[in-house]
Amino acid sequence: MFHVLTTAASVVVFRDELTQHASLRWFDHAAIRRLSRAISSAPADDNDSKLVRWVSETGGKYGFEAHPEHRVQTICQSFVDLYKRREQADYYRAGEIDNGEISARDSFDSAKRCCQLVADVQDSADFYLMATGILRESVGRRTQ
Repeated sequence: MFHVLTTAASVVVFRDELTQHASLRWFDHAAIRRLSRAISSAPADDNDSKLVRWVSETGGKYGFEAHPEHRVQTICQSFVDLYKRREQADYYRAGEIDNGEISARDSFDSAKRCCQLVADVQDSADFYLMATGILRESVGRRTQ
């Protein structure tokens, strides 16, 4: 899923293929997770004062002036969930995690659905905001 997101983001942000290809090495898993958490944390109700607060404190940093498109928010939540599953699978100690909690099949199905969403939404303005946001988060971490 990381590679699907970064490939789609590079195509959306950069016009020439050489830069698209080079930029793939700039993206960072943790940066995408941070941005994904931020976007997926947007309150559900557009008329809610919580949304106004979210836009001013969180979403506005990435250019969101309103609630993120539902499909973009779903992609972000899926990335956060899959990242957590991958982290658990990579770093758990025997006996710490119930085998039913990490299902390779569930993770695969979730990633597959999310990859289809990326393909469906990559021409949207909110996906562009997400793409530029993950690039800024990724590159910003490396230059600090």
